[in-house]
Parts: sequence; structure tokens; C-alpha cells
Amino acid sequence: MDVGGLPLPECRVSELPIIDPRQLDMLRDLDPEGAPDLIRELIGIFEEDAPIRMADLRKGLAEGSAEDVSAAAHALKGGVANLGLARLAELARQAENAGRSGDLAVVEGLVAPIEAGIQEAVAALKATL
Repeated sequence: MDVGGLPLPECRVSELPIIDPRQLDMLRDLDPEGAPDLIRELIGIFEEDAPIRMADLRKGLAEGSAEDVSAAAHALKGGVANLGLARLAELARQAENAGRSGDLAVVEGLVAPIEAGIQEAVAALKATL
């Protein structure tokens, strides 16, 4: 894969954890007594937000708007990074960078892995409850 002219190792994303346990621990520490409720709420927000971000990304691709693609990927990246979703955050970062550089073909190739990553992340988050 090539992002912004820099080759990235194919195994890089798959080597990342689905969830960074340190971030999840930090979320638990925010409210030790109600952590499952906090994490449950954050999962719900993620499940509502991710499809919106993906729709924005797809719309940007359909319209050929690298700026909109980059913005949608950036928004997705921020949300997933807060939850410690390392693998998905890296995919979103790659999409954001490709959008910034105007390489929409790279972003198109990342759509399916991002969508699969969203499903994988939801399952992994729910397993932490």
C-alpha cells in the first residue's frame, strides 16, 4: 500500500491491537464505579457515529472531493482513537492522509477494511463489558 508516496508495510495494520488496553483502562479509571456504563455509552455513540462518518467518506469519494474525504476520515480517526481502537485509527489515518494528498484511489481501497474494522471494533468493545 502507498500513502502520500510513502510505502507502508502490509502487515502494519494487522499487527496493531484491535483495542489498545491502556486506553480502555484509562476510560475505566474515569469512573471506576460506573465504568461498564461509561464504556457501554461510548460504544453506543461509536455505533451511531461510525456509519455517519462512513457515509460522509463515501459521499466525498462519489463527488471526488478529497477535502471532504479527508475531513470524514479525520473525524472517524478522532472518535476511534478516543476509544483506543488502534487498528481502526490507523486505517482512518491512512484514509485521511490519502485524502489530503488527493489520492482517492487509495481511500477507495481502504473503505472495505475500515468497514470491516468497525464491525471488528464493535465486537471487541462489547466483549470487554
